[in-house]
Amino acid sequence: MAAGEGSSPGTGHAGPIRTRTTSLLHSVRRKGPSGPSGFFSSGEDNNAFGFTTEFGWYLPIADRAYVEPMVTLAYGRIAGDSYTLKNGVKYEEENMDSLLADIGARAGYKFANNRGSVYAKVRLLHEFQGDVEATARLNTAVNSYKEDLGDTYAEFGAGASFSLTEATKAFLSLERTTGGDVKTNWRWNVGIRHAF
Repeated sequence: MAAGEGSSPGTGHAGPIRTRTTSLLHSVRRKGPSGPSGFFSSGEDNNAFGFTTEFGWYLPIADRAYVEPMVTLAYGRIAGDSYTLKNGVKYEEENMDSLLADIGARAGYKFANNRGSVYAKVRLLHEFQGDVEATARLNTAVNSYKEDLGDTYAEFGAGASFSLTEATKAFLSLERTTGGDVKTNWRWNVGIRHAF
């Protein structure tokens, strides 16, 4: 995975404009008999790649509060493949493309003396592609599957981080999505990070 990041100074009370681009190339391969009983009689070979571009603007408010609007565009592809199950069913997967755009903002407050921060965020996301297609064949029988994962939904959440020592930080976050066909319950993360 490769990433590049840059910034340019703002004007007046505005903070720097921040941009970030990341790219990912990943290969998933399953060759020969798979599973304890050799469920696959042939192998499966899927390659995936994608990139994400993010544009954000850091806007300080008062002494330690800030607002950071941001726009993100992400594209990814999982290459299709075909394989045969042990019972003779031939399974064919089409390429799956995803083009996800979102616009949102994060607002937060930084504690004095670098003791930590709290934030809240909200994002509106739209999937422009996301079609999933597959076909299963056995002799003359054919069964096709297609699903359109294109959707518009919202994501919101909040979080905080605390400096326990100069090298140790604790963090927590809580978020969920709503408004689309695929909904998620509240997701939370809690952890401690220590720099040696």
